[in-house]
Amino acid sequence: MYTDSEKLKIRDGLSLHLEIIEHGKPRWIIATHGVGEHLGRHKYLVELFKSNYNILFYDLRGHGQSEGKRAFVGKFEDYAKDLGEIIYHLKKNYKMEKYVLFGHSMGGLVTADFIQNFSDDECYPEKVFLSAPPIGLPGPGGMVMKYVSPKITEALAGVPFSLDLKGLVDVAGLSHDPRVAEDYKKDPLNCLSMHTKLALGLVSRSARVFSRPLRIKCPSFCAYGSNDPVCSAGATKTFFRDLEKNTQVFEVDGAFHELHNEVKEYKRPYMDFLVKSLSPEDIFA
Repeated sequence: MYTDSEKLKIRDGLSLHLEIIEHGKPRWIIATHGVGEHLGRHKYLVELFKSNYNILFYDLRGHGQSEGKRAFVGKFEDYAKDLGEIIYHLKKNYKMEKYVLFGHSMGGLVTADFIQNFSDDECYPEKVFLSAPPIGLPGPGGMVMKYVSPKITEALAGVPFSLDLKGLVDVAGLSHDPRVAEDYKKDPLNCLSMHTKLALGLVSRSARVFSRPLRIKCPSFCAYGSNDPVCSAGATKTFFRDLEKNTQVFEVDGAFHELHNEVKEYKRPYMDFLVKSLSPEDIFA
């Protein structure tokens, strides 16, 4: 097994922090984490998939050990463009040919945005897995997404000034296990506040991306908790029922936002679904 960390300088001069775990496999998982967190919170993927995949973890710009203002983004679609650069980097420097995209929470939005608007048919993923994507938000954010047009929210997200606000990251809604929230708050690489420009960008981009089908051209999967207080379970169910009909969807009854960090009752069925979904036997000849 080969494990390495590197900095990838991208088009605007920022450096993204990458961690590569290579097992000499012909296929890869590229994992995109959620808002406020960092790549280290998804290392469970290594134990689940080391027998079949090399794995690329990275910190989003402004997160973890990547460069950029903390919990801030100038244009939300920069995240999807960054993902495209990472894919090209693996293809060029690691001879990657086959890969799977995994995105959790905001990382699911980034993944969906990339597939819908920036993907290249010549280097298309073999599978896509979205974990608790922010298709809809509860509370005021959800009302904005439901009743305000994407053009208006995009205009608000385009305002040049931004405020760094606490309380926009709901750590209490991550898991039924209270230790998850406590560990999140103690982790210095996590962000406990968020810039309004990032929050508005997330809301506006989600409204635009999930207002039409993603048109995924490979097997795709989505899992979410029915009691998720961070992202709307109802909006997720409606989107995949009415628009993105070919995705295999798994609702974990009673679970909160971070299915991988839930108590055993909710975590076990999610992990079983994740492993079964990304099993390579049915797609890699």
